Amino acid sequence: MATSYSVFESPGKGTRNPEMSPGSPKVDVPLAFCLCQLGLPEEVYADFHWNDYCFRLCAERITEVILSGMEAYIHYSFLNLNLLILSLTQPLLMLYMIEMLPP
Repeated sequence: MATSYSVFESPGKGTRNPEMSPGSPKVDVPLAFCLCQLGLPEEVYADFHWNDYCFRLCAERITEVILSGMEAYIHYSFLNLNLLILSLTQPLLMLYMIEMLPP
């Protein structure tokens, strides 16, 4: 006898999976995309909480990629990463560039 599980339940557990619960981006974003394919995109896009999910998640991912790239290519990145967050990197980069100039 085959057993079927709900999308929101983990097999073997009677509890709900928080990542796949209604209201999470992993469920809402694909659901919005599928509903748009049915032909009513203006209703889906107008009712969807884009600011809560997509922009924040995209901004976080872009920030992570930029910072990981900086860590890979700038050898003193840990110190500068903290200064970047404080928006003090421009003077520090200028000092670094001056130090790298030939005498």
